[in-house]
This record gives sequence, C-alpha cells and structure tokens, in this order.
Amino acid sequence: MSLSNLPPLVLLKQTSLSSDNVTRNGNTKIVHVVVKNSPFTLTFGTHPDDTSHAELDLHKYTLDIKLLYDQDPTKEVDFVKEKPLQYKTSVNQNNTKLTLEVRIKVLTSHMEDSLFRVGVQINDQHKNPVTVIYSEAIRVISKSDQVKKKAPSGKKKKNPNDLLAEALEMIEGKQREQQELLELRAGDHWDS
Repeated sequence: MSLSNLPPLVLLKQTSLSSDNVTRNGNTKIVHVVVKNSPFTLTFGTHPDDTSHAELDLHKYTLDIKLLYDQDPTKEVDFVKEKPLQYKTSVNQNNTKLTLEVRIKVLTSHMEDSLFRVGVQINDQHKNPVTVIYSEAIRVISKSDQVKKKAPSGKKKKNPNDLLAEALEMIEGKQREQQELLELRAGDHWDS
C-alpha cells in the first residue's frame, strides 16, 4: 500500500466524564466533558463497514496532534511555553486502530466556556500531510463535581417571557387577595 493511499479514517470512540447534545446556530452536536489534567481516549481507524483495506500500517506515519478551538475555520489554541495537551499513542495489534490517551493541561480562565477539538494530522515519512481527523467537541472543567446535572427529562426549561408572565399572574393574584382583604376590613370597620 502506498502512503498516499491511506484509507479514510474516522473517530471510532471518544471517552469522557459525560456528554451532552448542544445546539448552536441551529446545529446539534455532541459535546464531551473532560476534567483538566485527567486522561480521556480517542480511537481512530477505518470505518467498521470498510472491508476494502484489511491491512493498514499506522506505524508508517507520523502524527501532529493539536488542541483546536471548535470553530470553522479551525484555530489552534495558543500557548507560550507548555503545550495545552499531552498525549500517548498506541496502535492495535492489527495496525488498524490508533488510540490516543489525551490530557488537556494548561487552560486559562478566559477559555472557560470555550469548546475544543483535538486535531490529528497524519503525515507520511517525508512529513507531508496525508489527512486530518478530529475529535468531537470537548468542554474542559477543572473538577469533576462541576458537571451540570441534567434536568429531569419530563421538565423543559421555560423561556424568560413565560417566566415573567407567570410572575405577573402571581403578583396580580396576590393584589386581588389583598384588595379583597382591605374591602372586608373596611366593611367591618363601617359595620361596627
């Protein structure tokens, strides 16, 4: 197999503390939540239904792995001294799956609400890019207890207008009750 004939690789598995479906700009995507400095894994390989490439020797390639912002076009996360991620690579016995154990390291507080992706550029032996594959979106938290608990599935979040209307109805109801009490008191006063 020539190096330029690398079959299409896909993300087969991504581990995380939890994951959520998030809608942004009308698009729904999976966002994985990981804890800073804690390992998670990404497994890439040929599509399980693709039987045309029985042998794929991933040892023939070099990798360039970067932490990217989850945006289009992709942009690498800037760093001064320490790269924002560490990783260990392993290839399965058949040379068909690449697994990365990744730790996201140094992130500043202004990146707190940002979403990221891990980008894996696969290069041939001459360091020429052959393909790039990406993880799904990632949100990084500093402690595992920061994972937001999901609301019970039967309850939907109300929009602000509905909440305001309910509050106004409650206030109007209280005003009516107080008005009735005042009228009763005024009637008692005149009757005595």
